Amino acid sequence: MTVGDAAQAFLAKVEASVSLKPRSKAYYKMLLGFIERSWPALSESDVRKVSDRDCEDWITRYQKQYSSSW
Repeated sequence: MTVGDAAQAFLAKVEASVSLKPRSKAYYKMLLGFIERSWPALSESDVRKVSDRDCEDWITRYQKQYSSSW
């Protein structure tokens, strides 16, 4: 299973949830869209091969590029 497959499964559950408000559903979609745009190769990665370290490296790169406090 790729991360993209897992993201689509997650979004399907979010959409089907009756306990989430529409704004919460939109927020989850927005977050996944942000991750896809800022880490394009992630969608095709095997979920079992994405490590904590990979995620830490991604957020560090993102913060250096976009955060004024870094």
